[in-house]
Amino acid sequence: MSLSQNPTPRILIIEDDLGMAHELKANLEGLGYQVSGPETTAEKGIALCEKDPPDLVLTAIALPGRMDGIEAAKIIRSRWGVPIVFLAAYADTDRLKRAQLLYTFGYLIKPFRDQDLKVSVEMALYLAKVNAERKKTEEALRYSEEKFSKIFKTSPDAIAIARTSDGVYLDVNESFCKITGYSKEEIIGHSALPGDLNLWVRREDRDPFAAALKETGEALGMEIPFRHQNGTIRNVLLSARVLDIEGDTCHIAVFTDIPERKQAEEALRASEEKFSKIFKTSPDAISITRFADGVYLDINDSFTKVTGFSKEEIIGRSSLPGSLDLWVNREDIQRLVASLEANAEAIGLEALFRIKNGTIISGLVSARVLVINGEICLLAIIRDVTAQRRQEQELRESEEKFRTIFENNAASTAIIEPDSTVSMINDAYCQMSGYAKEEVVGQSWTQLVPPADLERMEEYGRRRRINPQDAPARYEFSFYHKNGGIRQGLISASLIPSSRQLITSVIDITERLQAEEALRESEERHRNIIQTAMDGFWMVDRQGRLLEVNEAYCRMSGYSNQELLDMNIKDLDANETNDEVIAHIQQVELKGAVRFEARHRRKDGSIFDVEITAKYRATDGGRCEGFLRDITERKQTEIALKKSKDKLRSLSAHLQSIREEERANISREIHDDLGQLLTGLKMDLSWLLRHPHPDSTELQEKAQAMSQLVDQTVQTVRRISTELRPRILDDFGLVAALEWQAEEFSKKTGILGHFQSTRRKLDLKPDRSIAVFRIFQEALTNVARHSGASRVEASLRKDAQGLVLTIRDNGQGISEEGIGQSKSLGLVGMRERALILGGTFEIKSGKKEKGTTVILRLPITK
Repeated sequence: MSLSQNPTPRILIIEDDLGMAHELKANLEGLGYQVSGPETTAEKGIALCEKDPPDLVLTAIALPGRMDGIEAAKIIRSRWGVPIVFLAAYADTDRLKRAQLLYTFGYLIKPFRDQDLKVSVEMALYLAKVNAERKKTEEALRYSEEKFSKIFKTSPDAIAIARTSDGVYLDVNESFCKITGYSKEEIIGHSALPGDLNLWVRREDRDPFAAALKETGEALGMEIPFRHQNGTIRNVLLSARVLDIEGDTCHIAVFTDIPERKQAEEALRASEEKFSKIFKTSPDAISITRFADGVYLDINDSFTKVTGFSKEEIIGRSSLPGSLDLWVNREDIQRLVASLEANAEAIGLEALFRIKNGTIISGLVSARVLVINGEICLLAIIRDVTAQRRQEQELRESEEKFRTIFENNAASTAIIEPDSTVSMINDAYCQMSGYAKEEVVGQSWTQLVPPADLERMEEYGRRRRINPQDAPARYEFSFYHKNGGIRQGLISASLIPSSRQLITSVIDITERLQAEEALRESEERHRNIIQTAMDGFWMVDRQGRLLEVNEAYCRMSGYSNQELLDMNIKDLDANETNDEVIAHIQQVELKGAVRFEARHRRKDGSIFDVEITAKYRATDGGRCEGFLRDITERKQTEIALKKSKDKLRSLSAHLQSIREEERANISREIHDDLGQLLTGLKMDLSWLLRHPHPDSTELQEKAQAMSQLVDQTVQTVRRISTELRPRILDDFGLVAALEWQAEEFSKKTGILGHFQSTRRKLDLKPDRSIAVFRIFQEALTNVARHSGASRVEASLRKDAQGLVLTIRDNGQGISEEGIGQSKSLGLVGMRERALILGGTFEIKSGKKEKGTTVILRLPITK
């Protein structure tokens, strides 16, 4: 398998629970992943992998069909190497044991949280990437070792590996055996020093060799005499370099057998050929430049490949700024020159180079000063490490991502070394346990667990390190809190791949266990309350089937508990059909809680009224709980009360009608009879005043006074008559009467009153006209008495529903409590007048100092 080159990892879901699968897919896509599936069977999931293997597979353990998730995971892992995360339920204990035999990258126990999903997926992808990179590194190391082994064994030069401290040979090749005359068994474990194999001829050769290795780590091209087993001396060319083997300082030495002058010439030729081959075939970019001006004298093919320039574009031009401009930073050039001036060489300097297409690459530069034809030159080797640096950056980012996930994981997470030492914990662990990091890191985890659980957990750890599948990956345990208390936790533990380290995630379930216990106690109390309640209780599913009833409802309905549990609501409801019952349940589900009335049928067939308070619970596929109260007597009382109110209202209307008739009769009698008598009296007094007696001055004055008194009496009679029943209402209609009343109100109170109407004439029955007029009168009276207003606006209009009278003042307003006071007889009287005629009466109060609005709506035809 190779991890996807697509920057967005692709995840395949194999899960037959489509509801959970689609929710899982939505969560993963919300985290930025590409998601395939869901596939509901193992066979379909394998077929999808066959077409295009994903980066990660999330599969349920239990799947329908011939193959479960574990068997599918084995096939996917063996064919494509795709990492697997199992989706398991608590009930899948046996299957989890089978799953542990397969190398997986994590488990998710249903139901799981979004944070658990995120951590598991990112951890699995990270571990898969690390595993792939580790395999790649191991493969490269194996290839390097094989290549070295081949060179070591087949090289015509004698090669030996020796310990630097005492010169003891650790390994030699066949060419070394030939040049010395000793067998491999005679050389290994011995040294070339006098008293042993005695290969060195002169001490003055041995000491500079040892000094060079100590000072520079290498000795190159030393020509020395070397003693053969048979005692003959021959000249060899010795080159050696220090290396570290399993923590021990060693050196590898190459001996080239050279016969006198020919040997030297041959060595030079071989060296030149070797250099030429290395120069031409090296995968690194090699160049030779003049030291003075940096002009290129020669480059190899790799140099053109790395830079993008052809040989013709480079030879004769300088690498310095102003020419090819290969160097990005002047500081890099200065570092190179400083090293060359100080040591005549520079090893492994990292610099940035700009190649032909403008791209910036990273290169490791090694250079050495050499003389060519008497001119100081520079041999430079540039190794392109851009990809390596990119991989290192990705590794750093990956490690940073792991650390971020580790530190920000909501679960308390710790990494434990093989010796039980805690090496890392996150902040969540500190919050859970109360300990600071420095109090836990470096300590043994066994100090954090009470003895009651310690032996069991140590046994799990021992079994896990022998066989990771032989210990539970998730179990409950106790742990110490810093405050001295003991908490309960749920731990997930697994070995980190390619490591003996253990990673654990702990969730504090103390509150959950306490809550579960409290819930059990609460449910028991709830059940006791239900069973002893005076009201009936039932629980039904979404189809209306009765799941639970109490004794009160059994008594109410006449059915036994078992009879009711075999029934549906439709069997008890006297009015609703099955579809209506289902629709009612759906309404409860939509609103969450409702209260309504219904009629139920007892076992004996009689009908009784109930008030139901129902509530919806989403658990167990959806449940409706309802308390039922028998309201048969209350309904009968309400009916009787309504009849009584209707009789009272009829009586009130009758009394209002009689009173208005009496007022009209009194008004007419006062206006007609008393008015005529006063008019006749006024006429007689007027005659007396027009025919004065010459000797009765006092009588004239008395007649004048009586005339004024009669005028006042006439005005009083007219006012009383008008207040009892304004004749303008009967003579000119409602609109004219309201206009007159508004004007009279302004004259008497000084409050500016304005009335307008969309209709000049209305065809209303007398009882409706007088009702509207009296309500208008009472409203204006309230304004004058209580509002403190300076202005009143009134309007009368007709709409599709009937007549609308609106009266609005700009006074101090009326409170909600004032509107509802039963002692406010004026408001009660206006409301009753409206109700008697089938209308409505509404009072609206604005904010403080925003006034009050009275609205009367009265149907015309009713």
